[in-house]
Amino acid sequence: MYPCHGSGGNQEWLFSDSGQITSSDLCLQAMSATPDARVLFSRCEINNAMQQFQFNPPNTLIRLKASPALCLDTKPIDGASLQNPRLHSCIAEGKFQQWSIKWAPNM
Repeated sequence: MYPCHGSGGNQEWLFSDSGQITSSDLCLQAMSATPDARVLFSRCEINNAMQQFQFNPPNTLIRLKASPALCLDTKPIDGASLQNPRLHSCIAEGKFQQWSIKWAPNM
């Protein structure tokens, strides 16, 4: 993960109606529905429960549909300044679990 640069490209993501988070024809996928599970890019599979997430404004958490107590998190590990996403127990005010999504009309 890197700070936002505001130019789109590799930081432009789509949140599909099925709950998949996609970029460049790849989807975010949790490696398991357990705390501290890694979240990686993978080939999109519409019925893969590990690729289905929930985002319900005004809440800023992104939850794994298969295990809604787990949220997408970027808490740094071992002194790193930024962390690749993992799943952690949801914390409503957790600063590493806050996400901003700008809704765009269907294209």
